[in-house]
Amino acid sequence: MYSLVQTKNFIQSTRDSGYKNMSFAIAELVDNSLEAGADCVDIKIKRLMDYLPPKFRIAVMDNGSGMPPRVLRLALQFGGSTRYGSRGSFGRYGMGLPNSSLSQCRHLEVYSWSKPGVVNWNYLDIDEVVDGTYSEIPKSKRRHLPDDYKSDSSSGTIVVWDNIDRMQYQNLKSLEKHLHLVLGRIFRLEIAEGKRIIINNESIELLDPLYLIKGHNPIGGKQYGKTMKFSVKMDKTKQSNIFVRFVELPVAKWSKLSNKEKRNLGIIKNAGVSVLRKGREIDYGWYFMGKKRKENYDDWWRGEVSFDPELDELFGITHTKQKINPTAKLEEILTPHIESTARKLNKRVVDTFVRLNEESNRPVELKMAEETDHLIEPPDFSDEISSKILLNEQRESGASTLKYDIEFRRIRNSALFEYSYQGSELLVTLNTNHPFYSKILHIMNQPGKVKSDILKSIIYLMVLALARAEILMKPSTMMRSYRLRWGNVLKKYLS
Repeated sequence: MYSLVQTKNFIQSTRDSGYKNMSFAIAELVDNSLEAGADCVDIKIKRLMDYLPPKFRIAVMDNGSGMPPRVLRLALQFGGSTRYGSRGSFGRYGMGLPNSSLSQCRHLEVYSWSKPGVVNWNYLDIDEVVDGTYSEIPKSKRRHLPDDYKSDSSSGTIVVWDNIDRMQYQNLKSLEKHLHLVLGRIFRLEIAEGKRIIINNESIELLDPLYLIKGHNPIGGKQYGKTMKFSVKMDKTKQSNIFVRFVELPVAKWSKLSNKEKRNLGIIKNAGVSVLRKGREIDYGWYFMGKKRKENYDDWWRGEVSFDPELDELFGITHTKQKINPTAKLEEILTPHIESTARKLNKRVVDTFVRLNEESNRPVELKMAEETDHLIEPPDFSDEISSKILLNEQRESGASTLKYDIEFRRIRNSALFEYSYQGSELLVTLNTNHPFYSKILHIMNQPGKVKSDILKSIIYLMVLALARAEILMKPSTMMRSYRLRWGNVLKKYLS
């Protein structure tokens, strides 16, 4: 007789169903808890003593609706589910509990109750399946909750992984840290709405790769453009929507951080798109970018694609809910828009870094003048009253009235400097033909000469102050004549 499934081989083969790591397997259990209406999921990880290498036992406890005996028995079956094919929430295939559990452990126990004091229990054991003593899922039995997992909840479920043989971590702290980061990111919207996920008595903080919601990450992202909406026809009468949005990170502020700080914030090497299925992150990667190659500059923006489970086939969702395999139709819908926006965002980041680089190389005296310019009355005021009002507004806001710049050019007169004032920029031109420039400024930092950046800044600030004061006097022939005479006197001193 040839049965449709060779149970022993199937059970052992399905352990390699492709979970990225233990965190994603545990995420399946959290899915089940949230779908059962739980608002608190408590994950307890215990290291068992006297084992080398270390062994662990993991329990995932919730305060959801619980399961009666028949449903509990069904939940342990591969493909067994009261919600098989459902598109209403996280689960769909009825594979999550047995598949995720046996991918990590050889023995699984489940306690579940729908009313206080009436606890049902059942189990799965790989070794018993292999040796032939476990051929079908037994009827659920009544049991008391173990002392380690006592619960005050009137209903709930506890899943216990024992004989764990797929542990990637030998250190409990490393496992806890990884769980915090992965689960905080996958279930960030659920946590933001008030759901609690706890690991060994410590609540998980949400982790938002878009930096829009405060959690383990700071708030810093700013949405770029409007959210895009793409309607996909399901049939003649029904359609479902895909939403796409983009966020820019604060380059000017965060680029000053050390590489270690950037890594801790998750900025470096995290360019890409977060894919959300009904608010739960399914995948994160360089999706829908077409021919756009990933660059370091792309670390400074993020994308997000969200959809409902009814579009699972379009996104190529697998039963492990940790990866997408976009269809050609989906690529055709999204790629042109996402690739185009990605290129624009990349250019904006590059332009920002160019501007910041230019700004960092500007003379310090220009920055000093600009940072304090709001303390000086604004130029071109029409009357004393409006001047005082504008000055107070500028002082309150900390805004700079003017942008300053210095250039060096030959001027055919005796003035040390000329200036031009247009709009909000004051440009001071130092006369390279003046002896003060050729005998002092130009050679100040040359070898063997007086070397003083501080003295040079003082001189530049004095010239900037003279020009700034002159525009307050309003342009006049007398002021220009005074500047020419002052420059000529200085020239005679140095002759």
